[in-house]
Amino acid sequence: MMKESKTTTRQLTLAALFMALTTVATMVIHIPVPATQGFVNVGDSFVLLSGLLFSHYYGALIGGVGSALADLFLGYTIFAPVTLIVKAIEALLASYIDRGNTVSRVIAVIFGVTWMVFGYFIFEVFMFDLPVALSAVIPNSIQGIVSAGLALLLYPIVRRLIDR
Repeated sequence: MMKESKTTTRQLTLAALFMALTTVATMVIHIPVPATQGFVNVGDSFVLLSGLLFSHYYGALIGGVGSALADLFLGYTIFAPVTLIVKAIEALLASYIDRGNTVSRVIAVIFGVTWMVFGYFIFEVFMFDLPVALSAVIPNSIQGIVSAGLALLLYPIVRRLIDR
């Protein structure tokens, strides 16, 4: 199981692979949100999966860095530091809440995406203003719901592949 505390070469390799997958998933399907100059993507599915599959530390590192790299590569540099923090905490929440059963996993992804929506909302209130931040809540919520569903669907498949 990947939620071990002892680091192995295999774990480091899988963590690097997941970080790359997070970056690519964020970059491949991204729909601009003009009001905030941000974008909607499915990268959160890998942020959540990293929290569910890896230790707290690795999950946060994978989710935060993988997502922030996508922001940098796509030219959304203003969002990169905030993304690093928001996505790291999103994965961390998923990791801490998941207890290895389906119910806790569902609760974990709900808390993770709720935090993501809230974290970006707070940033956007300060960066832009309340109306702009409010206009991003629905797109961010849709992104979170789609990503949570995708993460829950992919979890058993990826878990089996990792445990081989």
